[in-house]
Amino acid sequence: PEHNKGKIRSKMSLLDTIPLPELYQWMCKMMVVLLSKFSFYFEPVLSQQATATDMKTICSRLEIDFISLISSALRQSSLVCVCLILDVNGLTKFKGSGYHMPGSPTLNLTGLSSYPTMIAIPKVTRN
Repeated sequence: PEHNKGKIRSKMSLLDTIPLPELYQWMCKMMVVLLSKFSFYFEPVLSQQATATDMKTICSRLEIDFISLISSALRQSSLVCVCLILDVNGLTKFKGSGYHMPGSPTLNLTGLSSYPTMIAIPKVTRN
């Protein structure tokens, strides 16, 4: 037990000096970017499953925290709100934001409803 710790540390330090293959480095960077990107896209769904404080803590650990970046830019500018809007015209299988079970009904949106707000920063309350 105690004598094995030195062996484990020496193996780990040896691995630290071996350069990682470029493809592996690229895949690690891609995973970090995708986690940040999907945390941004699915923020409304994720925020329903955690408190606002927990979401801030979780997102602050991301390499790129898009929500905080946009919120910070809003405070420094004269903008009131930033919204990500989806044009669903021509989408035949649109079911709304979030995950939907296979076979769930699709939404037939028309007019202004065919441009749903996917993300609004700060959160916009609807009447």
